[in-house]
Amino acid sequence: MTMLKDNHIWASSNSITRAVHAAQAVGGFSVKVEVECQSEVEAAEAIEAGADVVMLDNFRGEEVKVVAKRLKERFGRQGRFLIE
Repeated sequence: MTMLKDNHIWASSNSITRAVHAAQAVGGFSVKVEVECQSEVEAAEAIEAGADVVMLDNFRGEEVKVVAKRLKERFGRQGRFLIE
């Protein structure tokens, strides 16, 4: 598994999409890509880019439930991803 934190994203022109695609290109199909997200917008971008795991970092308890539910409703049919 490859975990992309904020410093990796900054190094990819501050683009989650570019960072995910670069990790997938280097790691190949067998490597899972996890992205640390600070907001719902970042989480949505990570899912759209093809991240396998989206970590909702520094979210409070109830906020995690609400955001996770919205992301699952929006992207649930798009493919397989895990929200942490």
